[in-house]
Amino acid sequence: RPAMSAMQADILAGKVHTVITRAYDRLFRNKYEQAKFVYGVCQPSGVNVKSLTEDFDLMSPEGQIIADIKAGMNQQAVIASARSSKRSKDAKAQAGTLRTVPPFGYGIVENDGVRKTERKQTEEKIIIELFTRYVAGEGVRQIQQDFCRRGIKSKHGKSLHTSNMVRWLHNPIYKGVLVWHGSEYPSPYPAIIDLATWEQAQIVALSRHASATRKIR
Repeated sequence: RPAMSAMQADILAGKVHTVITRAYDRLFRNKYEQAKFVYGVCQPSGVNVKSLTEDFDLMSPEGQIIADIKAGMNQQAVIASARSSKRSKDAKAQAGTLRTVPPFGYGIVENDGVRKTERKQTEEKIIIELFTRYVAGEGVRQIQQDFCRRGIKSKHGKSLHTSNMVRWLHNPIYKGVLVWHGSEYPSPYPAIIDLATWEQAQIVALSRHASATRKIR
């Protein structure tokens, strides 16, 4: 939080008399940040903190108790919201409807207000070519250099790196599976690579890794 850090530096430098905020919880994420700001920054510098919407004095002992209670309640609300969001996403993952950011090869289209995933034909062909060539014996570096010579870019328009290739080769999305918190679920994205080819690519990767490890020893 650069702005918060800059304000604290100004307070410690003696440039601030009073900090005014709409509500105290706009300044702090939790009661630990609150205590650090009040006791470690404001009080030693003789700086007051005022809220436009709350009628208690944060700098008084009574105000600190009230603020601690409110901060604790806010923390619990954040935790409860995060748990609720996780339960919702878990349920969507199990139903095969959880949409992540579309990886290379996929996009999202909207028809009559309904959003659905689809394969992007140009990118799909790149993924198929990658798996086909890799399983046939070509190395990741060799394929990556060829893709770059042909002007093929990442989803964000950047040059492809071997790390892109490796992620794609190991991403189960391409075989129609979504991994969510260590468990496999039906993917909301249609498969691009058949199961046999995807598994063969994993076997090749393991074999090459074992061979490289033996050479290092």
